Amino acid sequence: MPTAVYVFAWTGVEGNRTEGNQVPTHNVRIPILLTADEDGGFVVESLTMPGCISQGDTAEEAMVNIQDAIEGWVQVQREHGHPTSFDATDRLRWIETTI
Repeated sequence: MPTAVYVFAWTGVEGNRTEGNQVPTHNVRIPILLTADEDGGFVVESLTMPGCISQGDTAEEAMVNIQDAIEGWVQVQREHGHPTSFDATDRLRWIETTI
């Protein structure tokens, strides 16, 4: 099963749009794992945002859908007063090995 790691820049408006309480947008780099599903299509998840996962019929659709999932994840985190750190250094590690 082919797997690829993509990193993309995401820009989103933070704050409550209905009350005009917006925080300026900013770009962040979020490591994304894209996996071909056994039943067809693709599953995509953020490696630094627990539970932030989506899917699509194509890799391109999955990448668009994860952006929506990221926006929702950030909104829920903020509504509950949880941190929205995008820093991958605490959890994401790379190793080199011989196989």
